[in-house]
Amino acid sequence: MRSPLKEYKMKTIELANSLGDSHVLSHTDMDLLALALELKSEGWRPKIVTDDYSMQNISNHMKIDFIPLATLGINYLVKWIRYCPACYKKYNNNFKSKICSICGTKLKRKPEKKNRVKKVIKKRRVKSLLKKNEKSDQK
Repeated sequence: MRSPLKEYKMKTIELANSLGDSHVLSHTDMDLLALALELKSEGWRPKIVTDDYSMQNISNHMKIDFIPLATLGINYLVKWIRYCPACYKKYNNNFKSKICSICGTKLKRKPEKKNRVKKVIKKRRVKSLLKKNEKSDQK
């Protein structure tokens, strides 16, 4: 098993923090994304197989292909904002606690910015999944 270099881990963590996905991803998820980024920098074309929307969001921002299994994948690239639903205080995406520091309510997140994923990318992914299914049916 290969582990990503610290440089790529830091880049992945910074991107996940800026998008607001860092608190929902595990260390393993972050390592997988960092390794894909490292492989991409070495000239490989890694593909991440996942139905996790946060991983799809980050990999799409990194311009790394992903293959969804049971879903069609994400429709939007999202930048999240964390907030308290009781007192409406907004928190930075790198805020570590999941509880509001003012009133103690569990924090939620909502899209701060959404950009539609290009349909060309989604069509290409769907076509590749259909081709794979056809090949497996022929075997």
